Amino acid sequence: MDTYPVLDEELSFIQCQLKADYPTESEYFTKDYIKCVASRPNSQNKTERRTIEYTVNKLSNILKFREESGASSVFDIIQETKVSPTPSSPGSSSPELLLNMANCFNTNSMYVHGSDKAGRKIIW
Repeated sequence: MDTYPVLDEELSFIQCQLKADYPTESEYFTKDYIKCVASRPNSQNKTERRTIEYTVNKLSNILKFREESGASSVFDIIQETKVSPTPSSPGSSSPELLLNMANCFNTNSMYVHGSDKAGRKIIW
């Protein structure tokens, strides 16, 4: 697949846009990943690179999903289930959520399998 160069100024602009809307979640993307997404050809015209606006929108949608779904807190929840099947501290996850997570892991419908390049666990 063809890729196009992404200027450092464009990368900084994308990062600033994402950080403005998703201050904590935006750290999820590495510079290399953002460059990879931004460097792809436009789906309507393969001779042109994706627009910066399209890249920001695409990455924002991912961050929005992570925020709304609670994806960034999955590992905290997993750690809670290891310590106690019911949360004891204020602000911790609901007992029902912890029980559901524990049931998923106990039936092998979800499991940790290896790590990504940054050392984060991969859930299958």
